Amino acid sequence: MFTSGGAEHGVYGNHPYQGLLAVSEARRSPQIGPAMQATKAAMKSAAKRLVATLALATVALVGSAFAGTGYPVSGKWTYDGASEPGPAPKCNGPRYMKFDGATRHDTGGGIADFKNTSTVQTGAGVYRVVDMFYNGQTRGNVIFSLRVADADHIQINYSKRGQLTLRRCA
Repeated sequence: MFTSGGAEHGVYGNHPYQGLLAVSEARRSPQIGPAMQATKAAMKSAAKRLVATLALATVALVGSAFAGTGYPVSGKWTYDGASEPGPAPKCNGPRYMKFDGATRHDTGGGIADFKNTSTVQTGAGVYRVVDMFYNGQTRGNVIFSLRVADADHIQINYSKRGQLTLRRCA
């Protein structure tokens, strides 16, 4: 019993905190109405979607952190006899491309050395590659699509120069 101004009241009577006490009691009550249950269910669903979205964003960020770490192939590849089956038994010709980690050396064009800045898989065995070059006068980027046709052949598609096929050196 509370005493306020000399008058005795019930537990909640006309006490100044009467509304707060009633709300506090309601929170402790295990029975909630259907509207509150629906609200709780909607909040749980929204929280699950938020967690899933954050997880996907984290995976995307981690994946982009590995961009520019290299090419999907490595080693020496020749322009000579590129459409013949299997690996090339001899790669003595002057035209070849060598992939080594995040660098690429190409003897088939005007610029020989490239540094990979990003490699993103866009399909089954297909990659979008961005390389950077600097030849002492010009700095730029080369963007191309690289498709791994099989273990011994790759196809490179430059948007302006067209497509070329290379054959792995044995």
